[in-house]
Amino acid sequence: MFLVALGVGMGESYMWPRLVLVFGPEIRWLFLVGVTLQAVVMLEMARYAMATGESIFAGAARVFKPIMWFFFVTAIAVYIWPGHLAAGADAFQNITGVPWVAAACVGLLLVGVLFSLARVIYNFLENLLAILIGVLVVGTAVIASLVGNWADLVSTVTGMFHFGYVPSGVLTSTWFPIVVGSIAFAGPSGMQQMWYTLHLRDSGAGMGAHIPQVRGVRHAGEEEDMPERGFMFDTDNPDEMRKWRGWRRWVTFDALLLFWGITMLVTISFTVLAQSAA
Repeated sequence: MFLVALGVGMGESYMWPRLVLVFGPEIRWLFLVGVTLQAVVMLEMARYAMATGESIFAGAARVFKPIMWFFFVTAIAVYIWPGHLAAGADAFQNITGVPWVAAACVGLLLVGVLFSLARVIYNFLENLLAILIGVLVVGTAVIASLVGNWADLVSTVTGMFHFGYVPSGVLTSTWFPIVVGSIAFAGPSGMQQMWYTLHLRDSGAGMGAHIPQVRGVRHAGEEEDMPERGFMFDTDNPDEMRKWRGWRRWVTFDALLLFWGITMLVTISFTVLAQSAA
């Protein structure tokens, strides 16, 4: 659920459907390359997180501490603006007539209250995302099947396999930065892949079981002290290696089938919707 929530964003709902409308569905082979590369990188980040119980932020800080602060500052600067919530409130206004500013303010307050009351932040968030992402995936697929047609679906799927297709307009100064940015936004961005290692740590994956979980504000006094370093398992112990291989199979299934597969499904639905609307 975390992976799909991180993976389905502006790239899937807006940037790639827009590129399909401008250049045709054949350009989607670049989306396939982008999502596949991100899945591989994410698996490697997950391997570090599960082997040590640390996030990739902690590992990067040990190599070069300024890079950790760079990513933290960048994350705050980029994501402190409640743009997603404002856009959702605007859509809510179109449906109900409730002013978007009022709905957005209520939404912000609701987020603050819920995360303050939650005992364990990640457990609550995962349960909430399970509901929301389920509605998103099923709802988008149903609506796309109602308003789309077979021709749009076939062209959207087959467009992923036109490797090497580069329309002339792509290399212009206007579109090249947009296409490169869209490849980066195919699935979760690099920043969000690093956040996934925080989720693995707090969900107790691998050696993350030995790291205390992040608590809500009301329960802040209940958590253990965060250790300065993670923990490594005994690689010479056959039983430990057996458990490690089990975790690797689990996260590979998570990344390839759930993240890669569901992100592909939702992106196909959004692209069919965009072609139908156009």
